[in-house]
Amino acid sequence: MNQYNKMIRPLLLPFFLSIFSAIVSFAQTTNEKDGIEINDAPDQDIPRKSKNTNSTSKSEKKNAIGLGFGQTILLGDYRDHGDNKLGLDLFYQYQASYSFSLLTNFHATTHKQDDGQKMDLKGLVLDIKGTLFDFDSFTPYILGGLGLYWPKAKRIEGNQLIDSKEKMVFGINTGIGGDLRLNEELSFGLLGIYNYPFKSNQSNQASLKGSYAKLMFLFYYHF
Repeated sequence: MNQYNKMIRPLLLPFFLSIFSAIVSFAQTTNEKDGIEINDAPDQDIPRKSKNTNSTSKSEKKNAIGLGFGQTILLGDYRDHGDNKLGLDLFYQYQASYSFSLLTNFHATTHKQDDGQKMDLKGLVLDIKGTLFDFDSFTPYILGGLGLYWPKAKRIEGNQLIDSKEKMVFGINTGIGGDLRLNEELSFGLLGIYNYPFKSNQSNQASLKGSYAKLMFLFYYHF
């Protein structure tokens, strides 16, 4: 056995060197076919061929404007003065990073009842939108933030319809949704969001308080 090892060991190094040389030669031939040049200098970068040189990543288009269409559902005292209604919302989104975006929403709806009461809702909301994960072109997310609200009601007090004063109040909101990227410029989404304006104190009448939720389809244009 020792004599056999002495005969084999001198042949191992040339054998492995020949295999390594064949692998390097094959790699050079493959790369030359793909249009990649190999340079022996270790400190020079190897130019690589991009498979999609004309494509633009999502992060490059940081701005988006959007339109939301859906149902506004009145809750709390708000539903005593108005009925649920379909409406349009305006959105602006800024992609701050891969995981987080700044989302601004403006909405204004009027909700009437048959008895003459109505509820006017206006809001300017600023949210932080956090991506949960990416599944191909679909991105679910959660959001939350603060907003400015201008609730106003026409309500029955003492058998009379009385208008409340429109006062600006702060509020909070939270929501969950998902976006589907159709192409580089367009995306479609679903959003459910809950708005809670703080109580609006009124002189010579009851305070105005309540909340509302929105279920919407969203359409975005990215630029």
